[in-house]
Amino acid sequence: MSNMYILSSHELQVLNSVSNYQEDFKLEELKIKKSIKNKLQKSQIDTVKLLAITPILVIKKTGISFDIGVKLIKKAQEFLKDHCEKKNRSNLKKCLGISTGCLKLDKLLGGGIQPGQLVQIFGEYRTGKTQFAHQLCVNAQRPYDEGGMEGCALYLDTDNNFRPERIIWMADALNMDYCHVLKKIIVGRAYSSEHQIHLVREASKIIKKKNIKLLIIDSLIGHFRSEYIGESIFLKRQQRLDTHMLDLLKLFKSFNELAIVITNQVTYDPNLKKNKPAGGSIVFYNSSIQIELLKGRGATRIAKIVEAPHLPNDNAVFTITYDGIRDYNSHLII
Repeated sequence: MSNMYILSSHELQVLNSVSNYQEDFKLEELKIKKSIKNKLQKSQIDTVKLLAITPILVIKKTGISFDIGVKLIKKAQEFLKDHCEKKNRSNLKKCLGISTGCLKLDKLLGGGIQPGQLVQIFGEYRTGKTQFAHQLCVNAQRPYDEGGMEGCALYLDTDNNFRPERIIWMADALNMDYCHVLKKIIVGRAYSSEHQIHLVREASKIIKKKNIKLLIIDSLIGHFRSEYIGESIFLKRQQRLDTHMLDLLKLFKSFNELAIVITNQVTYDPNLKKNKPAGGSIVFYNSSIQIELLKGRGATRIAKIVEAPHLPNDNAVFTITYDGIRDYNSHLII
């Protein structure tokens, strides 16, 4: 027992903090020899995750040879990797996406808003961007087989657009308890561009704690446009915006069932002679899908896919009803 090495509490804390694995298993899962397992457990290396991230020099101090130690670490890492891949495949089969409420648009999107996508919805004033955001917050809570993700929503409100009464109407239309639905929508009010950036950087804590499956920013560009005025500081604005977009994309590394939707304003391009999403190429190229909302005849709206590598550039007509976003056949028009 003289060569037995016991991991200190500090070493355990450091090793656990650098682990990328979110799940853990007992050493018995590896089916290793009892004598080796006992040596590891006596040194407080008692889980597969801890074994996978423990340096070989530390393993040697437990009394296990270098060659066996290397094989043990590799076996633990491969076990966790295989389990993670199996879980991801299962999640992809299960997570068809969040329904938009419009069957034609869902079909166009291949099942709705997919996890792992950053979707930009842009359009002029009163084209339905915020209504879309509200509908997705409700639908994200539904079962997988009913167009949901069985999770909560995080709504970052920059323009004071969030309306609980709309959530109530939409939830009632789907026979959902609106009190329960409202409790599962966490609303954060951003009062400046820096505050907005800070909220996104802190979002991972809430996502993990509250089982967030949908992150909404409504709207992305408002604070940036009002705070960074003039050509002299345009470059600084774009740099901050680029940082903000990268912070959003980083969330996908830790949460594979998360979908992100940003609403955006438009700016007129005199060269193209049409509107385009604000924020320039930084916002455009960091988005997985670009959906433009247009005003149609009367109370109708058109959702047009402007850019999506895997989808056709097509459109779907919908209406905004008291019940929420619906295909164009409803009579309850707001």
